[in-house]
Amino acid sequence: SYRDHRTAKVRANRELALLSHMFNCACEWGLMKTNPCTHVRKNKEKPRDRYVEDEELEAFKVLCPGWLQIYIDIKNLIGLRQQDMLDLKFEDFTADGVKAFIKKVRRKISIKTTDELIKLVGLLPKTSAYLFPTRTGTRMSDEGFQSTWGRRMDKFVRGGGVRFTEHDIRGKVATDIDDPIQAQRLLAHSSLKTTEGYIKQRKTDRVQPHSRRKE
Repeated sequence: SYRDHRTAKVRANRELALLSHMFNCACEWGLMKTNPCTHVRKNKEKPRDRYVEDEELEAFKVLCPGWLQIYIDIKNLIGLRQQDMLDLKFEDFTADGVKAFIKKVRRKISIKTTDELIKLVGLLPKTSAYLFPTRTGTRMSDEGFQSTWGRRMDKFVRGGGVRFTEHDIRGKVATDIDDPIQAQRLLAHSSLKTTEGYIKQRKTDRVQPHSRRKE
């Protein structure tokens, strides 16, 4: 009943997943015998297929504060998820590479340091241990980041731009890398199939139109 009455269908799937986890905990603690969410079918979701063109990204950056412009440029190089980007500290950038902890899969990865990456990090003021801190120097919250992103994106759309999400940049990184295996390693996906899904939904084949002109 909850699933059917919820108007935000994708959001309902996430909420049902949370409820299912809570009921599983209740079963584990002996408070319930069964999980009522076990056999509930989820709403069908359409995979994201938004590919952000370089020109769009540059046009959006013009509307962003300096730190967010650098954030976008760094994400466009290393493709980390938002929460992992906000966790980055200056000490994570060494001559040996960028040390990042991927929370979703709970493992560390090392990304090769490039001159472009070093230059971008050098543009950030070292007022905190974090690359993208709050004004008080603490880690910026995911909600705080999304609030800033949302305001700039609304302005971008009012100016004629087509809306895209921060996560779509991650999809752009996967698509722009020619080697799916390399893309999988960079994005820290657990399977190549996941990476190929990112690429397949966004990549467009360019074909030659048929000509009816008589030679």
